[in-house]
Amino acid sequence: MNKRLYPRTELILPLTLTCKEAEIVGETQDISINGLFARVDKELKLNSSVGISIQAGDDPAEIIECCGKVVRRADYGVGIRIETMELQSYIKWRYIVTQARPYMDEIEPEIPTFVVQ
Repeated sequence: MNKRLYPRTELILPLTLTCKEAEIVGETQDISINGLFARVDKELKLNSSVGISIQAGDDPAEIIECCGKVVRRADYGVGIRIETMELQSYIKWRYIVTQARPYMDEIEPEIPTFVVQ
């Protein structure tokens, strides 16, 4: 059964996950407005909290920062649900998701509850 509220689309972006154990460098495999799958080579515990820094473009200053929870594990990475994101990061994130997604009308126009204003 698919529990996702929003469809995911393939998009590779560099990212860094920060947790108690370490700072882990990887990349997204797919993204949605409220989550992502991260390809990483270290194991993270299910339900663990992570800080997420995503390189959003060619400019090193284009970083999207948010916090999430590991909701799925696989041999090659983890599924993460976004739990908090600042409004400025959300504006960038929404733009990236809508550009990568051919069906922009599937994304709700309201600001999700995880966005901190």
